[in-house]
Amino acid sequence: MKVGIITNAYEVPRIRSLVDYLERKAEVRLYIEEEFLFDYQALSFDENVFFTKGKGYILLTIARLAEEYGKPRGVVVVNDARSVWIAMHRFMHFTIVRKAGVRVPDFGLGQKAPKHFGKFIAKNIIDQNHLRNLDILPFVGESGDEVPTIGTGEEAGEDPRVRQFHLFQRFVESEYEYKVYGFGDRLFYYRQIPVLENPRKMETRVPIDEIPELKRMSILAMKATGLLVTSMDFLYENRKFYLTDINAIPNFNYLPQGPEMLGDYLLDLAKGGGGK
Repeated sequence: MKVGIITNAYEVPRIRSLVDYLERKAEVRLYIEEEFLFDYQALSFDENVFFTKGKGYILLTIARLAEEYGKPRGVVVVNDARSVWIAMHRFMHFTIVRKAGVRVPDFGLGQKAPKHFGKFIAKNIIDQNHLRNLDILPFVGESGDEVPTIGTGEEAGEDPRVRQFHLFQRFVESEYEYKVYGFGDRLFYYRQIPVLENPRKMETRVPIDEIPELKRMSILAMKATGLLVTSMDFLYENRKFYLTDINAIPNFNYLPQGPEMLGDYLLDLAKGGGGK
């Protein structure tokens, strides 16, 4: 079997454990965004399954090409370009999952948070570079507070107004943050102190038993976005869970046997892929 991994230079060390596991059972080929040169005549896929780990423009282009190769052959791309794009664009994935029946905090896109939010949290519009602007965002404020001007909507170009727009959510008061990892049909549940209170999230994270409402909302969110591998963040307020974030490139190394579980999932999909 052959597995293609579409990624970028930053993610290469983070997927090393997955690659090491897969290479015991399959041939693995890396498509690294910063190193990949498109020569359409020389481009020839023959993988049985693809896995994407990243959000860059070239990476998503390679993923689309892999999808075109895979469609007539039954070769799956995990996650495909559309689902990654939806997860990157916060306003889009909140809109899509809410329509699917997933409870999310009230949200808005603009220069100021809606007054009825009261306390709010401002986030980047496009979650493409998670290492950027961490000293400013997310920003927690009260109605009327000004959010620093900072570019978080790359696809809008160089228009000077772009730096004044943010994704706003009503702030949810929750004692704990709940993390759900999804690998196809398998879900794994954790609880931790909210990251805004303790940025060292792994210090307080503990596994928990399945919670039916979290399961229901997680399945709906994955189906609505098209994500096959993901992590989702939930908060709990007034006896209700709220989805506050969904991630197309979860760090599977945080899970016990995470690389092995993800690797086995990809290998199972590869069995149905019609590569050479």
